[in-house]
Amino acid sequence: MTHRISKGGSFRIDRRFKGVGRIALRIHWNRACRAIGVSDLTLQDLRHFYGQMLINAGRPEVSVQHGLRHADPRMTRRYTRQRDRGENAAAMEEIMFPASADEAAKGA
Repeated sequence: MTHRISKGGSFRIDRRFKGVGRIALRIHWNRACRAIGVSDLTLQDLRHFYGQMLINAGRPEVSVQHGLRHADPRMTRRYTRQRDRGENAAAMEEIMFPASADEAAKGA
């Protein structure tokens, strides 16, 4: 594996580099989690966080689908539905408790 920084300062990976294997990645992930005292955080959690943050940031669904390497767009829509649930819950809170929603918005 060869990493080089070109004269322009951009990072380039040698074409022979095929990526990190699942087992090696899991070993490093587990070591990092142990180092910070976290025992219940998985690589799948990280993957889900990545997808959810992209959807929440308004990235197009197809872009998120490609980033997560989902073959079927229905798999990616799980993240969209999760965002919609959060938006719907916030809207219901505003309807049911308008004063508390206003206070929360003001930071009270």
